[in-house]
Amino acid sequence: MCVTRWFLDASIPFNATNSVFYQPMFDAVCAFGSRYKAPLCNQMRGPYLAKCVEETRKFVDGFRTHWRETGCTIMANGWTDRKRRTLINFLVYCPKGTVFLKSVDATDSSKTSDFLFRLFKDVVNHVGPENVVHFVTDNASNMVAAGRRLQDEFPSIYWSPCAAHCVNLILSDFGKEHLVKNTVAHASIITKYVYNHCFPLYLMRKYNHPFIVSNTFLLSTMLHVFLSYHHALDI
Repeated sequence: MCVTRWFLDASIPFNATNSVFYQPMFDAVCAFGSRYKAPLCNQMRGPYLAKCVEETRKFVDGFRTHWRETGCTIMANGWTDRKRRTLINFLVYCPKGTVFLKSVDATDSSKTSDFLFRLFKDVVNHVGPENVVHFVTDNASNMVAAGRRLQDEFPSIYWSPCAAHCVNLILSDFGKEHLVKNTVAHASIITKYVYNHCFPLYLMRKYNHPFIVSNTFLLSTMLHVFLSYHHALDI
């Protein structure tokens, strides 16, 4: 009960118990004994936080040997958070796994190809140009221009656009077609109605698998097939 009261008082979500570090924390406390004193706020945000940062740095550095052996791919992902800040995340992939390298706040910067090129070049130099074989960005014009300049700067690095973003743009173009646009609009109305009314939502969850109508895209696909079927019958 003491742990539950602490969770409630500190407004900690209960799914925090799913953390891989949850049970080891209690094992360590029990192994120390009843006289163990929990760390205070200044200790947590000071020396202990610094130790965790150092552990993470060593973990990332452990990938560098694999980058040298097999080469790696750097992935740049730009997005906007809830505070309307423009952030660019950099991840490094190799056969051992993917690690988060860093995040850059580009809110106050003009996202020109020159700015992005300098940013990409700094990241490549940090990882090591001899270790990088591939660089991936999205399909925005400034990203494409910066990627091509990076490829010219480092002939051993191959730049390519993100395949998922390419597919997303293709589907967006499909969505501009009259039939598809109307279908998606109808599906959106149905989805909003179902999720804003308790009884239809209850019936949907009772008689359908949870993932069947979990998003507008799947529902619009089903509705499109239905309309196409009836159109074929009319012909």
